[in-house]
Formats: sequence, structure tokens, C-alpha cells
Amino acid sequence: MADVTAVIKETKGPFEFETLHRDRVVEVGVLDAALSGIETVATHNIFAVPTGLALVSAKLVVVEDITSAGAATVKIAIGGKDVTAVIAKAKLVQGAVINLDLDATGDNMSYAFDATAVTIDMTVGTAALTGGKFILYPTYVDIKGVLENG
Repeated sequence: MADVTAVIKETKGPFEFETLHRDRVVEVGVLDAALSGIETVATHNIFAVPTGLALVSAKLVVVEDITSAGAATVKIAIGGKDVTAVIAKAKLVQGAVINLDLDATGDNMSYAFDATAVTIDMTVGTAALTGGKFILYPTYVDIKGVLENG
């Protein structure tokens, strides 16, 4: 076993956890007039993860049942990579919590730790949505800030 504890570089800091770790709450109402169009069968950009930040987890929490006149489905992707399977509207009921699998593709992705923002997208499939509301809850770490100050 190699012992590299003496040579590992520690950042200058001190950093407070709150300055490096960020949580956001993004409320998405299917029929919110300001979000016109997200109910249609298509892929929609919901949130952009700012550059220099590494997305470390994300959840989708349904706060009002997602409804549809048909058999609507929803799928979430980050940076063009699926992080959920297709989810039937029957599973998108109030109180449902869906963990977005950031490593669904098996490539250990860190999202948005580069020069371009990465979007979290929602694809509505089969039928348009007619109502409901969910909260997108991304958590990320300010890697750029650590590197600039370390």
C-alpha cells in the first residue's frame, strides 16, 4: 500500500461548507404561464447548471400530480445523457421522489465542470401534460472556486 498522505496538496481555504456546496430549488409548474410550452411532447431545457460547478446529486420531487389526457411519459437527461428511465405519469404523483442517477451511463460524469453550462432537460413523450407541479433539486460543488482559491 502506498502512503501518499504527506504529499497530497490541501487547498488554502479555509472554506466553509456553505460556500462550496450549493443547493437549488427549481419549481416547475406544468401550466405556469411563464413556462409556456413545457407541457408539449418534446424535449425541454429546465435548468442550466452554471459553469465551474460539479453537479453531485439531483432529485425531482412531485408536489402536485402530473396529469395528462393520454398516457404521457417523462424522461430526464443531463447534458444530453439520460439520468432516468421513461417514467409513466401514473408514477408522477404527489410525494413521489425520483433520484436522478448521475452515473446512469457508467462514465462517472461530473456535469458542468467546464466552460459550457450543462442543461437538465425533460422529455415529454406519448401525450402532452395537462397539469401538475414538481421541484427539481440539484446540488453542486463550486470546483472552480476551490481551484481559484487553492
